[in-house]
Amino acid sequence: MQKALTNKTLEALKPQAKRYEVHDLHCPGMSVRVSAQGQKVFSVKFRYGLDQKRMKLGVFPRITLATAREKAMDILRQVDEGIDPTKRRRTPNMKVEAVCREFISPAASLTCAKGFRVLQCWPRPCCDRSRPVVPYSPFGDGAATG
Repeated sequence: MQKALTNKTLEALKPQAKRYEVHDLHCPGMSVRVSAQGQKVFSVKFRYGLDQKRMKLGVFPRITLATAREKAMDILRQVDEGIDPTKRRRTPNMKVEAVCREFISPAASLTCAKGFRVLQCWPRPCCDRSRPVVPYSPFGDGAATG
């Protein structure tokens, strides 16, 4: 069903036995899904290449109708420019060393207990944290030979 969405109409949407969707007349592709539990989620549908995709914009009332429309228009603008917005949203892959540095915070330390290394969470100097995480690779330097 299509409606001119306003804050009043969003508040008036009631949950039904099954999830249903209300499309916005003012912003093409944008809709609100109302779950059986009553949660209202903004999303935008678009076609990129041959694939039809949907992106979640946010949950009402944490995100306002105006903000959802603004996000939807920005996504549709990216599609018009030939950019896949689903790819841009993903974060770049972190390297192993960066993940380990984030996991083992500077406040944590490694100690040796019964031959095993134990992670303790109080400030204590330990030189193991500064050593390379993956110092040896059995596959060489990774350069292709042939």
